[in-house]
Amino acid sequence: MFSRPPENKNSSPHDSLARAEELISEARESGRSFVDLSNLGLDELPESLWTLEELRLLELQGNRLSSIPSEVANLTHLEVLELSQNNITSLPPELFQLRSLQSLFLQSNALEKLPESDKCPISLVKFDISNNKLSELPSWLGSLSQLLFFYCNSNHLEFLPDSIGGLSNLQQLSASRNKIKVLPESIGHLKKLRSLDLSNNLLDTIPDEFSDLAQLSYLNLAGNAGLGLPSELLTISSQDGVRRKPSDLVRAFKKTRGGSGAQLRELKLLVVGRGGAGKTSLVRRLNGESFDRDEQETHGITIRNLKLECDDGPMIARVWDFGGQVILHAMHEFFLTARSLYLLVLTEREDLAFRDAQYWLQLIRVYAPDAPIVIALNKSAGRPDWDIDFNLLNRNFGPVIGWGLTDCETDLGIEDLKNLLVQAANQMPEPRKLFPKQWFSIKDAISSMPQAFMDFDEFRGVCAQHGETEVEGQNDLSSWLHDLGIALNYGRDPRLRDTTVLRPDWLANGIYAILRTNDLSRRSGKNLGINATLSEESISHIYEVADSFGMLELAEYPQDKRAFIMKLMGLFKLAFPIDPNSVKLLVPSLLGSNEPEGVEDSLKAPVRWRYAMKVVPAALLPKFIVRTFALSEGCLRWRRGCTLRFGEATATVRVNSDDNVVDVGIAGEGDDLNDLKKMIRGTFEEVFDEYKGIHVECQVSVEDNWVTEALLMKLSRSNFGA
Repeated sequence: MFSRPPENKNSSPHDSLARAEELISEARESGRSFVDLSNLGLDELPESLWTLEELRLLELQGNRLSSIPSEVANLTHLEVLELSQNNITSLPPELFQLRSLQSLFLQSNALEKLPESDKCPISLVKFDISNNKLSELPSWLGSLSQLLFFYCNSNHLEFLPDSIGGLSNLQQLSASRNKIKVLPESIGHLKKLRSLDLSNNLLDTIPDEFSDLAQLSYLNLAGNAGLGLPSELLTISSQDGVRRKPSDLVRAFKKTRGGSGAQLRELKLLVVGRGGAGKTSLVRRLNGESFDRDEQETHGITIRNLKLECDDGPMIARVWDFGGQVILHAMHEFFLTARSLYLLVLTEREDLAFRDAQYWLQLIRVYAPDAPIVIALNKSAGRPDWDIDFNLLNRNFGPVIGWGLTDCETDLGIEDLKNLLVQAANQMPEPRKLFPKQWFSIKDAISSMPQAFMDFDEFRGVCAQHGETEVEGQNDLSSWLHDLGIALNYGRDPRLRDTTVLRPDWLANGIYAILRTNDLSRRSGKNLGINATLSEESISHIYEVADSFGMLELAEYPQDKRAFIMKLMGLFKLAFPIDPNSVKLLVPSLLGSNEPEGVEDSLKAPVRWRYAMKVVPAALLPKFIVRTFALSEGCLRWRRGCTLRFGEATATVRVNSDDNVVDVGIAGEGDDLNDLKKMIRGTFEEVFDEYKGIHVECQVSVEDNWVTEALLMKLSRSNFGA
């Protein structure tokens, strides 16, 4: 599409028409085959427009048009018509008789109906009518035999016409956020369909005809409550480690119908907070266990069950109690997930509590944007109310179900806190989704196994023993168990698929021990992490010391599984190989904490910018260092930053946690500087893409003041500022 800087929509109708006439005249005089009248504030179109009979592209988006005149039929050579973001309520039948039209964009208007027509644009390839008020689609839609892409999201559609089966070349169909209750059998005729999005509708059945859509690489049926299936069973993505087919989804649906399915009634309760906040003691008291004043710190993750008496019956919460040491936060993101309930435990110091609340709530929202959260203000006995603005926290990071004062030694607020957890669980739909009953016996069998891991072939054997003999069903179950944290399998990486982790705490504690190597070195007097590098031999020494301090049991980590843990750290972007055979890894989290001299000066380089966030995830910079390790070879690396070199250009990258920013400064000239800048920006964009809920603001320095890049571009277009 061609585009121009937006015009002032507040200009008068006379000025808008005058500008449109000027652009039309320019197109006529130059013989151009396109004209861009977008964002002019037009509420009507000049008659002169319809004299441009050779026009091939017409852009009218972002105006105030309520209708299109029948004279549009004069544009017999028109191939692309952009009408989005207007106020169009009706369209002339002549529009759909343009025989050369290939792309028609009508999204974000006020259409309630498309006109009936005996003819249709036989060459139409792309058609977008999303975000209108359509309650039905015309039958002539099925005559668009050349259509490849059709989007009708966010309307009021209750069904798709049976004629849709005539779209024999259709590759993408998106009809999310409608009111579709049933699908036509003819949908199975769309043999070339590759992407189908029917999420957030009212479907209550999956037709057998889905099995005929053999070319689908993306399918999304999530948000259809009537299907009663968990969302991980309602999606197919080309990014899945195990390639699933539409027939697998049909099969999974049938396995839960009638008496064949049952509710899971199990959820993950993730307990997070600063070290020393009393998380473990609080979990024990919620479970009716006695208070232990000498409770030891949690070294990694401890998992135990908690029974919640919900309104519709008991619910089992698998409670994940995380260690609070800052060095461990880099691992949290691999366990903080959506479809979970969060309990945030704050310390008793008010000056830390609000800051901690903002940090943890933002971190949770990065990984689980909509998960319910409960806050406990622990160790509150004998103290006044906390001076914390919970309304502000809820506005910025909600939904926060509630908060309460607790104290494990006096039992203050323990029952009230449990009631808040029940209240949150009452609102969670996922634990009430239907699963095949035979999967429950498999889950129970795996959960009761004493070992920490099993080979995937052994997992298949357990599935077959309990009635799940189909490979596709076993793969679905593996994905489901992984999401719930019952048995982890990283099947998207073929090097890791053969091992299924039956105890997530085994995996977490094994990696946590490595991340705490520097601490173990200080406590034991041994140099365990030389230059922040790892090998299977050095891991053996680390685990021996960790065992002596009670952080793990050495016998649970046999030699042949240490390579598996090293590969996982690479998958998690917590380490990267520094030799051709991947025998040694560099772990950025083990780098020295002291910032080298001269870093502050190098950040004042000729080219500088920074990324501002509400919170900088602990794993963000390690991921950057992992991705750019070739550029930092022979340069400085420390825990919060690194220097890079490319040709004659050098760069410094540093995290400033106090201000929640990542600073970048580059020195050099010519192509080397520009190429290094592109590599750094591109790498950070890749890293940011992994954090769905994070908000990043790129800022540049102007006269020693930080302004957003977006504002600077706007000022430049307006001829203001530098």
